Amino acid sequence: MKIYLFFVHLLIHLSISAQAIPELYPANDKKTGHLGYYLEDGTNVVKPQFCSASYNTDGYYLVSKAEHKFDEYGRRDQNHIPGTEKFGLLDGKGNFIIDLNNDYEGIGVGDSVIYVIKNNLYGTVNDKNEIVIPIEYSTLEIDDKNRIRAQKKNKYGVINHLNKIIIPFQYDFIGSTMPDGKGFLAIVRTENKTSVINQDNQLIVPLTKYSLMDLYKTVIVASNNEKFGVLDYKLNPILPFEFESIYVEENEIKAYKDEYRYIYSLKGELIKKENISEGVKMVN
Repeated sequence: MKIYLFFVHLLIHLSISAQAIPELYPANDKKTGHLGYYLEDGTNVVKPQFCSASYNTDGYYLVSKAEHKFDEYGRRDQNHIPGTEKFGLLDGKGNFIIDLNNDYEGIGVGDSVIYVIKNNLYGTVNDKNEIVIPIEYSTLEIDDKNRIRAQKKNKYGVINHLNKIIIPFQYDFIGSTMPDGKGFLAIVRTENKTSVINQDNQLIVPLTKYSLMDLYKTVIVASNNEKFGVLDYKLNPILPFEFESIYVEENEIKAYKDEYRYIYSLKGELIKKENISEGVKMVN
């Protein structure tokens, strides 16, 4: 029993140690003008060599390097020579996942999914820089690993991080998505009408001439003739289309019109009206 407990304790310790990768911080080398990465105590981890270096992004660090012009006194122009910038990606220990000798036009990270751009097309790679999602999509919008809105051949669909098609590529556009406990909901547009579908591609809200903009648990922010309103999931009006902008926060709807902010409940009951221009001092 003691030996068993010892190994359990050892495994827990190793697991915690593996997860506790120290944060890296970009720092500028004044002599070279390049950025490198340091630990919080000042220990150098990655030697200065970059023109740009991001902070921690889902456990990754985005870097770039470019060529610069120098004046007659040897001072470097801060602006890059156009077309010379190269992008790379480091892991949490400062090791290259994608080095600077690649032919990508851009690299990014969303919800720990690494996306790359080549010939103006998008795809994804893993931690070994192996292609996971082929670089063949016009756009990739990563909401999470199982909700990646993609465009291909002028049609939109939804895929997951393994390139499995969740929503087929049949829509003119796919906008805001929202987890719903069973999967997700998505706003889709077909022939200038919008609706809401679930992840099984079933219609949840019928097609409507209104432009559905943002989904929330019980309400939908929509627009009509450049004005904003709020509907329920049966397209019944909660707030009319007469506001300049609308934001939903927790259990409140904030609607703006004519220098006033109106605060409503999610059922459309007025809670407060505020003059947002009061107290604003004009300065010449």
